[in-house]
Amino acid sequence: MGKYDLQRLRLSHSIPMQEMVDVIQSRYPKMDKPLLSKCLNGQIYGIDLKSDAIQAVAKTFDPEGWEKRREKDRHTLKYGVRCRMTKEEFEAFSAKYRADGFPDANAWVRHAIQKYIREEGDADGLGSA
Repeated sequence: MGKYDLQRLRLSHSIPMQEMVDVIQSRYPKMDKPLLSKCLNGQIYGIDLKSDAIQAVAKTFDPEGWEKRREKDRHTLKYGVRCRMTKEEFEAFSAKYRADGFPDANAWVRHAIQKYIREEGDADGLGSA
C-alpha cells in the first residue's frame, strides 16, 4: 500500500477501533465503526479515507512514524521526458545505447538533450522557441 497504512498502525499499537473513529468524527461526523472497517479494508470494498482523516489519525496515534515518512524528495533531477515506441524500436535503441557505453536509457536521453541544448540553444542555455 502506497499510503500510510492505518490498519497496520491499529494492530501494531493495539488501538481500539472506536478511538480511531472518535478522531475521524471530529472532521467527519457520520463516520462509524462499520464504515471505518470498510475503509481499512479498502482493497475489498473500494472505499478510502480522505487524506486529512488519515493524517489526523496518524498524528494522534503515531506522531513519530508520521513525521518519518514525510521526507522531502531529495532528487536533483525532478523533471522527465517520455516517448512511446514499438518493441522493435525499443530493442534496437537499447542495444545501441548500451553499445555506446551508456548505462541506461536515462543517461543517453540526458546526454542527447544536453547536446541539443548546446547546439540549438541561445545565450542563456535554453533552446530557441
